[in-house]
Amino acid sequence: MTDDTAIATTSSSGAARAALERATYQRITQQLSHLAAQLGALAEQISGGAAFVAGCAEATRHRAEQMTALGVDAGTVSLHQEAATAMDHAKNLADRLAAAISEMSTAAGAAAADHRGQYGGVAETAQTMQVQQARPVFYSNR
Repeated sequence: MTDDTAIATTSSSGAARAALERATYQRITQQLSHLAAQLGALAEQISGGAAFVAGCAEATRHRAEQMTALGVDAGTVSLHQEAATAMDHAKNLADRLAAAISEMSTAAGAAAADHRGQYGGVAETAQTMQVQQARPVFYSNR
């Protein structure tokens, strides 16, 4: 192998590493942004489900009141009241889950923004450079 071939091989592997670093940066920021959007949508769906369950609990409570007024046996009325209470509990759990997922969505969005803020300028400069970028190890002391 001549010296020219060794330099060309080193240069091409350095370029490949730099391209991989740029692709990794882009993939990370895209995936974090996508994750934030998906988690946000999931939190909204869960909140919608919780609202539906709250409506069911209210309707069940109303039915129990109607049954009491109509003289339905206490056992049946009690079961409806218990069902409404169970629905309230499920709604509260769903609300807590939606809040936790919403927080994860916000955190993923913030991580994407932080990553862009920390490395975006470097990635943009690396993509537009007219000269070959140094090996990524050179930049690892950040």
